[in-house]
Amino acid sequence: MATEKSKSSKQQADPQKDDALSIPRKHVSFFLPELVAGGAERVFITLSGALAERGHRVDLLLARGCGPLLSDVHPKVKVVRLTNCAPDSSPLRLGLQSLWGLTRYLRTHKPDTLFSTLTGANLVAILANMLTGKATRLFVREAATLANVKSRLRLTLMRCLYQKADGIIALTEFMAQEMRGTLKLQGYDIHVIGNPVDGQRIRQLAQQEPISETEHYRPYLVVVGRLSPQKDIATAINALTHLRRTNKSIDLVVVGEGPMRDSLVAHARDCGVEQNVHFVGFQKNPYPWIASAEVFILSSKWEGYPNVLFEAACLGKKIVATNYDPSVEQLLLEIRKTIIVPVANPNHMSKAISKLVKQPPSKIGHSPAFIMSKTIENYEALLIRKSK
Repeated sequence: MATEKSKSSKQQADPQKDDALSIPRKHVSFFLPELVAGGAERVFITLSGALAERGHRVDLLLARGCGPLLSDVHPKVKVVRLTNCAPDSSPLRLGLQSLWGLTRYLRTHKPDTLFSTLTGANLVAILANMLTGKATRLFVREAATLANVKSRLRLTLMRCLYQKADGIIALTEFMAQEMRGTLKLQGYDIHVIGNPVDGQRIRQLAQQEPISETEHYRPYLVVVGRLSPQKDIATAINALTHLRRTNKSIDLVVVGEGPMRDSLVAHARDCGVEQNVHFVGFQKNPYPWIASAEVFILSSKWEGYPNVLFEAACLGKKIVATNYDPSVEQLLLEIRKTIIVPVANPNHMSKAISKLVKQPPSKIGHSPAFIMSKTIENYEALLIRKSK
């Protein structure tokens, strides 16, 4: 009887295994400019690796085969360099060579599906796919709201070309509505899919070096991101200036590089906090810096889907974030010890920081495992979905 029961249980388990194995394996390609430090780059590294682990044949196509994140690419993912452009090549030259290289790749390798991200790469991908007769299904992913698009010409190109893709991936419902209105894509195929966040990996990396280096700056607040107008790190510096009037022990660590570094250093000096704002540059592993901070700050003027918020939540951090668009409240709904403040308001930000600093730290971080698994499933669903 025991043997029969065992056989019966095994027979009941087999169909589920068969269903998993019955998912058709596809040749999927991911295209982006390069693997510099950025959220979009880390997202495509994570997605490509996860789909490769599920048995798909995965290529990662780079306009420039360079960047500090190259070593993070999954060993099952093939990296394909599309051009010979140097890091200092002009955007026009990079764009034209990328178009030629991607067109040649699509004609030669004929992947089932191509995902692209970042506006410039998306436009190149659409044109290349059109030149090859649209034999490959193409999904373009926008990494930020349209506030990030400053060029009227680029916005016009997006209006004309995005409808030629097989689908668009928006990171939030706000972004989807914005694209439907501004890009005139009402009734078009827009998929709302958030970014994957690997909480287990983040917590492991947070215990590794440079964790010992963070000891020199504690206690501190931390902001992580590209030093650009979008991230508005000047507001975080201003908030620190307000805060130090009543709390002289706290500093600010800025993790990241970008075109505004010199002006931000000068701004800290003008505010009288140059000795208390520490620019530690790009960090391939930023998680020890986040884990050791008292409060994590997101000071952005606009965003798409800021992975770093969920990464900070994974590590149990107290968070102060700007209400950069209506989606932020929904994204942070289930995360404890978070205060949302107006954009570019250092007074509100400093008060929120002061309130959170006084609270005890969280012992358990927010676990976004559902975000990781659900996101991978949503991308895989696009792979196997039949064309309309």
